[in-house]
Amino acid sequence: MNQNLCIFILIFLLIFLLSSETPAFAVDFYYQNCSVPTTCGRQKISHPFYIQGRQQDFCGYPGFQLSCQGGADDDEEEAYPLLRLSGNDYIIHNISYESQTLVVSNALLSHYLDNSSCTNLSLIHNLTLPNEQFELGPNQDQFFLLYNCSPSLVDYFPKYKIGCNNTSVLALPRQIYPKFGGLVDVENCGSSEVAVAHGGGYGNDEAAGMKEVLGRGFEMKWMAGDCSRCQRSGGLCGFNFTTHLFRCLCPKRTHYVSCEKENDEGPGTGNLVAKVSIETPAFAVDFYYQNCSVPTTGGRLSISYPFYIQGRQQDFCGYPGFQLACQGGADDDEEAYPLLRLSGDDYIIHNISYERQTLVVSNALLSHYLDNSSCTNLSLIHNLTLPNELFELAPKQDQFFLLHNCSPSFVDSFPTYKIGCSNTSVLALPRQIYPKFEGLGEVEKCGSSEVPVAQGGGYGNDEAAGMKEVLGRGFEMKWLAGDCSGCQSSGGLCGFNYTTHLFRCLCPNRSFSVFCRGEEG
Repeated sequence: MNQNLCIFILIFLLIFLLSSETPAFAVDFYYQNCSVPTTCGRQKISHPFYIQGRQQDFCGYPGFQLSCQGGADDDEEEAYPLLRLSGNDYIIHNISYESQTLVVSNALLSHYLDNSSCTNLSLIHNLTLPNEQFELGPNQDQFFLLYNCSPSLVDYFPKYKIGCNNTSVLALPRQIYPKFGGLVDVENCGSSEVAVAHGGGYGNDEAAGMKEVLGRGFEMKWMAGDCSRCQRSGGLCGFNFTTHLFRCLCPKRTHYVSCEKENDEGPGTGNLVAKVSIETPAFAVDFYYQNCSVPTTGGRLSISYPFYIQGRQQDFCGYPGFQLACQGGADDDEEAYPLLRLSGDDYIIHNISYERQTLVVSNALLSHYLDNSSCTNLSLIHNLTLPNELFELAPKQDQFFLLHNCSPSFVDSFPTYKIGCSNTSVLALPRQIYPKFEGLGEVEKCGSSEVPVAQGGGYGNDEAAGMKEVLGRGFEMKWLAGDCSGCQSSGGLCGFNYTTHLFRCLCPNRSFSVFCRGEEG
């Protein structure tokens, strides 16, 4: 009797557990974290965006980090999300997840319009969008914002005038700016380019019309991993910052593309296709695989994923932000060298290590100067700001301040850090000693740029040869892109789908999400 009772209880418990609607598994850590609704002011914040300090970075996508300012995070009236672009904060006024667009305005400009104060307008930088993440929407106007101009110049053009407490500002549409460009007074103004939504509506009513135009902000379209398939399967979109690949966060565990268990082939076909493709390849070679399997070089360097050379390789053979140019000779000539564009400058690539995911580069303008002993165009060198979702400085790098267009007498006072050239002289000051020079009036008159170099010492005062050697070393960077090892080990080539904005493994018979045998869960 007791034995039968025990069996009955066990059967009852088993039936109860199997039929229960409550899931008998622990909810996945990543899914649980990213399923919490998040807002900033009136804006809902979800993939690809994430708010630093309130959401984990794996809930978003590289380059889409936001901050929330202006009040309590969920205060509908005061708080607003900020996106950092080109060294400035941009207020997000609206996000459309359906059309993948957002309306933004430069925070400095917005505060100026609200407060009628021109403070810090000189800090507005020209907007350069990272083209692998954002692009301007259609129907956008471009304005030149002229500030710190003479009052007489501003008063002469009332239609484009914007008044404020301490000075006046002109906002000139791009199409008419050339008419003003030759005026000496215009050249004495500070200037920035500002994008605004198309719509006209500016007049001369005490500049109210122009304020309204600038206050509209502008529209951008974003590009990130296609989230639709993951969402349709009940998942949340996320990103793995270790492998640098899109991830679909599901209640039980994380998957490559969706919460469905089917691989890319559909039910029941994956193993068959894998066997046929390995043992008897009786199919036409895949277009993408065929294109990316052609060996490519830039001078002495082999060029492959995540890099690709524009005009010689298809963009799907590489990764967004890793486009190269090849200059200096025929593509396979020893004189040729690959160039990578960063912060508005070209950087010569001297070495690529695909195993360590590092490359050694130097600013092309600086390299040409060192070779030719000419200081021409050194003033065009920009400070290097790395897109942190793509590159980071390797450890053991020094930072130098390059001072150019200084007075010869000032440069001659510091022979240890002097670099001579044909038409003027240049100082290269290590970061750790630059503060000792910063207060000198002569330093303020020099142009300056920050230049990273590989660590190693070795500079002296032997006619500046030591400092030339230091700058000539270039510096090392580490790159971050979709992890290629799994695809390569399965016999594939790594690539990128610019429609879905997702990593793809290019295989002899077709493309897959991660491996040549389809998606394994």
